[in-house]
Amino acid sequence: MTTVVVTNEIEIYKETSKEDLYKIRFINYDNSLINSITKTNILSFPTKMKDYLLLKAYNIQTFEEFMNNKKNITVASCLNILYFLSKQIEYLIYSESKCFYKIDTRNIINIDNNIFIYLSSNHLSEIENNEIQIYSPINKRTGLFSPELMRINEIPTKINCKTIFFSLGLLLISFLYEIDDPNKYNSKELLNMCHTIKETKLYYFLERCLCDDINDRYLLYL
Repeated sequence: MTTVVVTNEIEIYKETSKEDLYKIRFINYDNSLINSITKTNILSFPTKMKDYLLLKAYNIQTFEEFMNNKKNITVASCLNILYFLSKQIEYLIYSESKCFYKIDTRNIINIDNNIFIYLSSNHLSEIENNEIQIYSPINKRTGLFSPELMRINEIPTKINCKTIFFSLGLLLISFLYEIDDPNKYNSKELLNMCHTIKETKLYYFLERCLCDDINDRYLLYL
């Protein structure tokens, strides 16, 4: 086997005997996270094993590697990120009563230059009454955070699960406009950066994700 990707949560290997077969091994295996991949048709014919996932692909790379090729920074790629991560997030919320509380690009992998998956069980929390339950300290040095999450200074705490919608909006804008630290901007400033997509479905999607009132945020692409 050849090592392809290693993070603090996953290891991805390529089977040398079969060029299109990859093994994703999870350091901290979470069945809900696996289900968000296997039960949403994100991938074709993934096989769930004891502590890893087998899948067929031509190529798997980190999000950073994908972005390093400037030809990949397009609206079409941005829409792919939106589609696949939205699908994963919605499945977790409505089928598993779990949700990521932040997005860290180091936990995103790209498959065949098309599919994007978020692989972090550490950032996955239980939902009760539409609120994420946070019991451990949050590392605010890395990742994309909603304003309300940035304001948290004590634990345990609860926060509306729609907080992740803001993080997704940050990810999409930072990807498309190559912004190093989108956390330092407010929602109005971020939307002002989106001048090239004004009055498009993508722009209005971002506007809903970045709504200051957390109750008015939606993953809605119309």
